[in-house]
Amino acid sequence: MVTLAPTFPLHQLRLAPGSVVTLSQVSWSAYEALLETFGDRPALRLTYDRGTLHLQMPLPKHEKAKALLGACLTLLLDEWDLESECLGSTTLKSQTLNQGIEPDDCFYITHQAAVRGKDRLDLDGGDPPPDLAIEVDNTSPRDLRLYHRLGVPEVWVYNGEILTIYHRTATDYQPSPTSQFFPGLPLAAAIAEHLMLNQTQGRTAILQRFRAWVQ
Repeated sequence: MVTLAPTFPLHQLRLAPGSVVTLSQVSWSAYEALLETFGDRPALRLTYDRGTLHLQMPLPKHEKAKALLGACLTLLLDEWDLESECLGSTTLKSQTLNQGIEPDDCFYITHQAAVRGKDRLDLDGGDPPPDLAIEVDNTSPRDLRLYHRLGVPEVWVYNGEILTIYHRTATDYQPSPTSQFFPGLPLAAAIAEHLMLNQTQGRTAILQRFRAWVQ
């Protein structure tokens, strides 16, 4: 991890995969300016929490796991005939809460109609948070308290071996073997098992096996 002063010319910053840069005493306006500055680097993740900013560049294994996990969730939604809106790593930010985070993937399910057709989210203006966010933390885990403050009902966290499904309570997140959107399915163990297959099998074969398990 590297810590830099806010005066560093960030437009010149080049992050190696797996690296994290931390900035302190960053204003909200500076954070929003940085979101615009790094908008052409889709892999870069920015996390802002009340003046502290983390910039993280994921490793390739992170991106592969993220893509496969998102594909498994999309397959589940299709098999269960659930309408959804996938907003990927869209920035979830609230000036009221003075924080922002970019999930590896996020889905609107219960509230999909509320964001359909929208180009930008305004959580302070009444847009709901995603119903489900995905985090792959096989490089550097992120603080789930940010998701809790934003009101995200469910978060899936994959650490490279284990998938943990968290349900939001009044005070924190509690782990569960199942998802509230697919009740009765032991998803945490099943998805983790299929994700581990990416070491020996291709994406199409893995998703075919997962579809057969869901059915």
